[in-house]
Order: sequence, then C-alpha cells, then structure tokens
Amino acid sequence: MALLLKKFNYSDLKSILDIQKNETRPYWSERQILDVCDDIYVLKDKTITLGFIVIKKISPDAEIHNLIIKDNYRNQGLGKVLIRLILGTLEESITRIYLEVAANNEPALRLYRALGFTEIGRRQGYYSGDKLQSDAITMRLDV
Repeated sequence: MALLLKKFNYSDLKSILDIQKNETRPYWSERQILDVCDDIYVLKDKTITLGFIVIKKISPDAEIHNLIIKDNYRNQGLGKVLIRLILGTLEESITRIYLEVAANNEPALRLYRALGFTEIGRRQGYYSGDKLQSDAITMRLDV
C-alpha cells in the first residue's frame, strides 16, 4: 500500500459518509462534517479512502473527535498508522492529545492503549440509545 495522509477537501465527503454507514454508533451528518472540515485528515491508498480522523488543535492540546477506518480495512494496523501520521502534523506547541471512547469499544481501546493513551476519566452512561449503551472513557496521550 502507498499510504497518504491529506487534508480533507470536498471531494472526500462522499467517501467519508460511506465509511460511516456501517457504524454502530451514530455517525456524523454531511453538515457536521462540513462544519469541521478544517480539522479532518483523510488516509488514502491511491484513490481509495481508507479512513479519516477529526482532530481539533488548540495549543497546548489537541482532541481527537472521530476516527474511523473503512470496514474491510480494519485490523490491519491502519488506525495506528493514521494516528502516527497525524502526530507528525502536530505543531511543537501541542503537548497533549485527548479523546473519548465508548467503554465497550474494545478494538479502539486496544489501539489507544497500544499507542500510549491512558485513561484519565469516565462518564457513567454517557452513550445511550438504540444501538449503543456505554460509559465514555476519557483518555490522554502526552506527546
């Protein structure tokens, strides 16, 4: 694979919406994506969009708001690649990255822990709805 991390542009919108369709958690609408498009990075292999990350950078912190890898490309280490690539885009003034993840999202928890994120808090029953009932775990990585 020839992996490339690039900033979002409007031509990426359809593929990002498609990637989210099989998610069990609520996914972001077209409007929500366009509202944060300056904070979206897309992982591509040639013309295929493999995944994306939404990361807000406000020095000295950054916060990952969303990260999804396309279904048929999961469990291949691409989430780890995506986060490592995004770390390379951070200004020197960014010293911490935060995120929140559902406590029952074991694959994501394994990924974040493997990259050195640590749990710093928990919101009881934060996620609720037809498809998802779970606490939210807040995590931090010092960079």
